[in-house]
Amino acid sequence: MFKSLFNKLMGTEEQPAQTPAQPTPQAHSSFQQHDDENDADEDDDDSDAIEDQSNGSYNPETMHGNHYTEAQFEAEVERRAQDWIASNPEDEFLDADVKNLWVNYGNDLFAEWNGRERLERFRLLWGNKVLGYATFGSTKAADHADNPLLAPVHGWTLQDYCAACSKVASGVAVEDICKAMGCELPVWEENNAIWPSRMAQDSSFTVSVLFGQYFGEADQHPVLGALKAQGSATGEATLQRLKEDRYFYEELCGARQAAYEYGMDGAQW
Repeated sequence: MFKSLFNKLMGTEEQPAQTPAQPTPQAHSSFQQHDDENDADEDDDDSDAIEDQSNGSYNPETMHGNHYTEAQFEAEVERRAQDWIASNPEDEFLDADVKNLWVNYGNDLFAEWNGRERLERFRLLWGNKVLGYATFGSTKAADHADNPLLAPVHGWTLQDYCAACSKVASGVAVEDICKAMGCELPVWEENNAIWPSRMAQDSSFTVSVLFGQYFGEADQHPVLGALKAQGSATGEATLQRLKEDRYFYEELCGARQAAYEYGMDGAQW
């Protein structure tokens, strides 16, 4: 994805390959709809009591309504998924099939219990949770404290590295960053090699998502936050746009990662 974006920015865009559509309960041979409407009515009976208690309040981080718990929600999704599997004993359900069931039943159940107003945002959060992917804005480092990919590199945390990258992008000299952090240039070079490598091998995208969050908070870093560069008017305008234009920021992050994949210094590029 990032290479495609990099090619686009550099004017060497290639025609993307077609990817197969993700199977859904409606498309998979094991996921045909029940013919017996009574079965659907029975599935709805258990959720009606919770649905009727909705008062419009919800958790902004998960989008779940406050009239039920996440444990109740996931238990109902599991019940529906297992009922479907039990009703199709002739089919083999792989792990991906079960996750697909969870994604689809979760989306349907959310609409039943909460309506459709927040459904699109919930789809992203729920799908990433089931599939094990991190989500920008809702991933917290404290929830991944035991993740070895987040372990410090020569004493630098991911937050340190992100703040340093942000300062480099704003024109601060690497030497000034190293001086502020109390380290030699090779330490920065090691960090600048290891953290991007970890992002590349992280299938959950946790490191990349946290990088994006920390990058935007660089001015709050206790050591590097106050570092400023004497930039040009163009540079200052670009920095201001980074703070205000989310899509511009995401485009540059993608280009930065693509540069690393091409063997370039992404932060400097």
